[in-house]
Amino acid sequence: RTPPGHVLTRIGFALIVGGALGNLFDRITYGHVIDYILFHTPVWSFAIFNLADAFIAVGAVVVVFDELIGWRREAKPSSD
Repeated sequence: RTPPGHVLTRIGFALIVGGALGNLFDRITYGHVIDYILFHTPVWSFAIFNLADAFIAVGAVVVVFDELIGWRREAKPSSD
């Protein structure tokens, strides 16, 4: 379970699970994952990926970001 104050972590994990389910659906339905997004210029080409891959990557960044800033939330003294 994620702590109650870590909403970003929950969102990040939801993105990761959603992306994984999207890739799993493609894998079961078509036997492979279909990649359809390509960033390409005449001198530079980036990896080809799909929306599910983007959700997984963004979710991972969100989880790491929340873990890095999480210690700031927990370090604040309570006003008793």
